[in-house]
Amino acid sequence: MRGVRGKAEIIIGKQRHGPTGPIELAFEAEMMRFSNLARDENLPDHFWLASFAV
Repeated sequence: MRGVRGKAEIIIGKQRHGPTGPIELAFEAEMMRFSNLARDENLPDHFWLASFAV
């Protein structure tokens, strides 16, 4: 993940009642905040049509 801005990876190594492993998050450097990372497969179809409209 070197050279990628706005994205972070954390590794959950131990959790009482849930899965463990790597998780990708969005990182907002201006606010020093982590948030959910929107994935392409989770975005609605109309999002793509609006983003590419000129």
